[in-house]
Amino acid sequence: MRLYLQNGIAVELSIHQHYNLRVVDGDICAMKTELLQIRLLPEEKASFQKAADLAGIPLSSWVRERLRRLARTELIDANQRVPFLEAAGASK
Repeated sequence: MRLYLQNGIAVELSIHQHYNLRVVDGDICAMKTELLQIRLLPEEKASFQKAADLAGIPLSSWVRERLRRLARTELIDANQRVPFLEAAGASK
């Protein structure tokens, strides 16, 4: 699937789904199994990596945290449900 953003940057998405569970502190939790691939300019990736390094976390964690934060804000502002918040609430 290819999406085009307003600024002309093409984002190509590839999503894969598996059903795996793991045990964390005695609780059964779904593992992160979805894969999101995006195409970036080398300068964008270098900037994201630098920011992740400053935060002391892996690049994938840095990107995931920022995407979750933005998605939550945008969905709540639009009075939409936030599926990953609902899933987190259901597992507790």
